[in-house]
Order: sequence, then structure tokens, then C-alpha cells
Amino acid sequence: MLALGFVIAVAWAGTTEPSLVRLEVPEGEVVELRAGWRRRVGDTPSWAFSEDEPDAWEELDDTMALSGVPDQAWYHLTVDVPSKLTGRPIYISPVHIGAVEIFVDGERIFREGSIEAAVGSGPVPFQNHHLNATSYTFRTPGPHLIAVRHGSRMVSFLSWLGVPSGFRLKIGRPEAVTALMREHGTHGLSELWFTGVSFTVALLHLFLFFFRRQSREYLYFAVTSFGLGVIALSNRISNQLADLHFTLVFFTTFRVALIWVSYSFYRFILTLCGSGRHRTRPYLALSLVGTVFVFVLPLFTVYTLSSVLMVEAAVLLVIGIRDRVPGAVGVAIGGGFGCVGAALQLFPTLLGYGDPDGPQYYLYGFCGTYVVVSLLLARNYAKAHEDLSFQMERAMSQERRAQEEQMARKELEVENALKEQQLDEARQREAMLAELEEAYRELRTTQAQLVQSGKMAALGQLVAGVAHEINTPVGAVASMHQSMCLALDKIDQALDEDEGLRKPEIQKGLGVLREAASVIGSGSERVSKIVRRLRTFARLDEAEFKRADVNEGIRDTLLLVQHKRKTGIEISCDLDEKLPLVPCFPSQLNQVFLNLLVNAVQAIEPPGLVKTATRSDEGWVCVRIEDTGRGIPPEHLERIFDPGFTTKGVRVGTGLGLSISYQIIQEHQGRIEVESRVGEGTSFEVWLPLDLEARLNRSAAG
Repeated sequence: MLALGFVIAVAWAGTTEPSLVRLEVPEGEVVELRAGWRRRVGDTPSWAFSEDEPDAWEELDDTMALSGVPDQAWYHLTVDVPSKLTGRPIYISPVHIGAVEIFVDGERIFREGSIEAAVGSGPVPFQNHHLNATSYTFRTPGPHLIAVRHGSRMVSFLSWLGVPSGFRLKIGRPEAVTALMREHGTHGLSELWFTGVSFTVALLHLFLFFFRRQSREYLYFAVTSFGLGVIALSNRISNQLADLHFTLVFFTTFRVALIWVSYSFYRFILTLCGSGRHRTRPYLALSLVGTVFVFVLPLFTVYTLSSVLMVEAAVLLVIGIRDRVPGAVGVAIGGGFGCVGAALQLFPTLLGYGDPDGPQYYLYGFCGTYVVVSLLLARNYAKAHEDLSFQMERAMSQERRAQEEQMARKELEVENALKEQQLDEARQREAMLAELEEAYRELRTTQAQLVQSGKMAALGQLVAGVAHEINTPVGAVASMHQSMCLALDKIDQALDEDEGLRKPEIQKGLGVLREAASVIGSGSERVSKIVRRLRTFARLDEAEFKRADVNEGIRDTLLLVQHKRKTGIEISCDLDEKLPLVPCFPSQLNQVFLNLLVNAVQAIEPPGLVKTATRSDEGWVCVRIEDTGRGIPPEHLERIFDPGFTTKGVRVGTGLGLSISYQIIQEHQGRIEVESRVGEGTSFEVWLPLDLEARLNRSAAG
């Protein structure tokens, strides 16, 4: 609640940020997204992912303000996400006064309360500390739209009270946000600890007042201590509530306590210094009026009344020091601790560069006030009652030591509990990392198995094609060629020995036989060519990393795809003959080309055309394979590279071809781009870097 009061005058200084905000999240830090927001009053669902009518959006300096906040509006922030923040979870932690919904690129990732209820007659959510966070993973670098839908019917009332409305977002890596949330939890423990100390001090001085009724300074200091404890307790409880109505109840308690803390401290100083020149009735009347109408008084008015009382107390102290009133210097020192602590807590926040959720300096300052003033009062009491004070001082000392020891034990217990919690979290993180490493190794093994399975499937297809092509020529070669050649030689030898046998019929028959031998030789050459193409495609003897001719691999693959081509399907080639050699694993690239070409052929219902082309472009080689088939539906484009995804039906495709091809190109540090229109066809472009060796060397050195 105290932090809620501190943010009344916060205003973000500086000029308007550009439309695109660079998202930088350093390791171990949490960044507040404050600049670059745009706001539009109203409620249109499409604003979650788009920004129509840009002129209708208002540029903001801050998303939480004391005035000018509409009851219901949308807020947009376009962030430029670097690649180092993609693929890993990022935590977004909001603070808000009112119901909020957070969207990233149209996807709702966080919701607190109902906008309709908050604008209508339902509960209004409230969260003043970063105690909640939602996880989101940016999948791609570049611009992303963060949209926030906010609503609250309490804006005008809160503005009158001096309380801002709106929201703020902090973003960071999981460990940093977790540490922030844990720090806020520690702040809550500090407030509870301070509340206990305050109530203890108040009770102690109340007992002292009962033993010596004429010393009214004990009563006023007890009220002051009790009020400070109520302030801390109200702050603690309000931070745990999620409904603004209940929070306002404790906010009211905070303001009432602040009024009476200021008045009782003023009366304490007045009683201690013994000045009769100040009239207390006007201030008492103002305090009573402020208490009665505290529900409708602006916070600024409460602060003004409190400041006037504190100034009056300071004037009394100055007069007491000038007149050398016993104890005036000690009270000034004790009050100085409280003033320094409150200043460290309040002024940075009011000036706009502090964090209301930062360390609770005012708790330590007022603890110093307790110690100094308590010692002073104890000394005065000792002077008035030497005998009784000796016993009471010893009892108080023992009690104080017991309290200090108890507090020390509690602090030690809390510290041990925190350390044990941190140790457990560290063990859990280590176990989680071990599980992730094991899962990663299994994934790599599975991927390797998929690649090998795809390669074997491709080789099986090649073997089937080769067997289909060479069964007849091999039979002809095996059964005819050698015997026919021997027979022709013997016939020619016999004809040379007996000229009478050279008749036209015999010569004609010999011509037919020689033509048959020529056919057999042609078939044998065809078999050799097919086998050579098979070996070149599979690269069974060239599995190592080398520079290879991509055009040659495409030609070899096209020859082996011929048997899958349906009647009416044409295959055209437009290969750049000046294409440079590409560093690669040739057999793996041939497997990629085979998968893409087979998919292209299978996607076409004749007639149709498959186009293949190559080109080089600024250090890259591009292989384009395009078909005029049925195309890929838009809802399937993002999943075509997922293992097991197929649109070919049961027993037609395994869904591994494109997944394996994508993995191979990733290992070559290249990329695959796909464009498709249903009913018109699909084109794949495979981009391969020409400096792969240098990239691999840099990766190994890094």
C-alpha cells in the first residue's frame, strides 16, 4: 500500500520512442517496457493482432498515469526481437490497476480478471507488485506486436484519490524474473518483520505509560509505533489482494494510519520539548476531519496534512535543541534515521527513476528511529525513577536481548530456509538440465536414425529403378553377347578358308548378326551408364565433406526419378553451367534433391511440368524445384517439415522426407524456402553457402 502511494507523481521523462522498440534483455536483468506504447480507446478484438487506422492510435509516455486514462482501451507496443531471444522462454510480469489481457502477435498469453466485469459492476483486479509472470517463446526474430487490453470503471475515482491507473510490464529471462518475484516475497517478509517490531515497541511503550501516566510521551510514541506497524501491515496485505475494492479498504487504512502517525509524533515532540507556544486543537480537528472524510480525500491532501505536522515537529525539535532541552538531540538523530529511510524510498520514485518495488529503506530508517528514541525515553525514565528504572531497565534489556536474539534466530531461520530453497532450486535446475541434455542426445540420435532411414529408403528407390532398367539388357548381355561374338569370329574364319561358302544369303545373315552384336553392345553401355549414375548419386565412395558440383547431382537424381514420372509429366532443367563448386556432403544433398523431386512428381496429376534450376547469388547457391501440382494448403505450410507429417495418406508417405531434407540443409547452415498456392503448384528453394568451411571453423573455434 505504501508503494501504491509512492507512485502518484511518477511521469516518464524523455521524447517519444520510435514505433519499433528494440527488445534487449541482458542476462540476469529484468527490463521494464515503458516507452513506445500507443493507445486507442475502444474495444475491437482485431486490435489484438493488427493496428488499423494508425492515426487513431495515441503515442504514450507511460502506460500508468494519474489522469487521462480511459475506462477501456487497447495498448500496442511493437518490439524488434533479436535472434538470441528466440527459441527460449521469456517471462513477462505485469503490474496493473484494472483488468488486463496480454496478447503477443494475436495470441493471448495472460489474463487477470474480466474486462467486461471491471468496466461494469464486477470486481476490479489489482496487482501492485511483480508477483505473477507468464512465459512466452518468440519463435522468429524481427517485429512482434505486444497488445494489452485494459479496463477499469474506477479510473476517475482513483484519479481523484491520487492513485494512478493502467499497467506496466517487465520482461526478462526466467531466472531474472524468478529472482525478482522472490525479492518481492522477501520484501513481504521484511514488512511482516517490521510490523512485529512496531507492535512490540508500541506495546512496550504503552506499558511504560501505564506505569507512569504523567509521562504522556510514552503514549504518543506507542501510537506512532503502532501506526507505522499498521502502515507496513496494510502494505503487505494489499499486495496479496487481487481485488481493487478490498485493496482500497487497506489503502484507506494506510491513509488513516499516516494521519495519526504524523499527529502522534508531533504530540510526542511537543510533550518531550515542553513548549507551550503551540496549540494542538487545530491539528487535532484537522486529523479528525481527515479521518472522517478519508474515503474521498485525495492522497495529496493527506500527504499535505502529514507534511505540515512533520514540519511543526521539526520546528519544535529545532527550538528544543536551541534551548538545550534534554533528549532533543537524540530525538533529532532518531528522526533523522526515519527521514533518511523515507527519503531513499520516496524521492527516487517521485522523480521517476526509482522502483517502488525496490529495497524497503523506510523500514530500516524507522527501526533506527525506534532504537534511538527508545533509548532516549528509557534514559529519561531512569532519571525520574532510579530504583525502579534499574530493575525495569534490566528487564527491558533482557527482553530486548531476547527479542533481538529471537529476531536474529528468525532471520537465521529465514536465511537458512532461503538457502535451502535456493539449494533445492539449484538441484532441480541441475536435474532439469541433465534431463534436457539426455533428451537432446536422444533427439540427435533419433534425427540421425531418421536421416539414415531416409537415405536407405532413397537408395531402395534407386535400386528398384536400376533393376527395372537393367533386367532385360543384363539378360541380353549375359546370354548373347560373348557367344555371338565368338560365333561371328568363327564364321568369318570359315568363310575366309572356303570362298565357296560366301553366298548372298550367308552375307545377309552375318549382317543381321553383326547388327545384333551392336545392339547388345549398346545395351551393355546403357547398363554401365546407369550403374555409374547410381554410384554418383549415392556417393558411396564419397561420403566425406568436399566441394561438389550441384548440377551433376541434380542430373544424376533426375535420371533416377524417370521411372516414377507419369505419362504427361515433363521435366525441364535450367542449370547454370558456371555454378561454383559447393562445400557439402554430396550424398546427403542428392538425398535432398531426390526427396523434393519425388514429391514434385507425386504432386502432379498429368499433364504437368517439373522445373529445376540453379543459380548463384552473393556467396550462395540456390537450387529451385518447382511443380504445377495441386499445391499445399496454407494451414499445412508451417508443419511440412515436422517429422511424421504427410498429406499423401496411409501407406503412401512416411512424412520423413522433408523433415530429413530440412535437417540436412540446417547441418549445411543453409535454408529451405517454400511457396505454394492450392491448385497452382509449389516451389522449393534450397540455399547453400559457399563459405561453409569458414563457418564450421569459426564454430569450432568459438
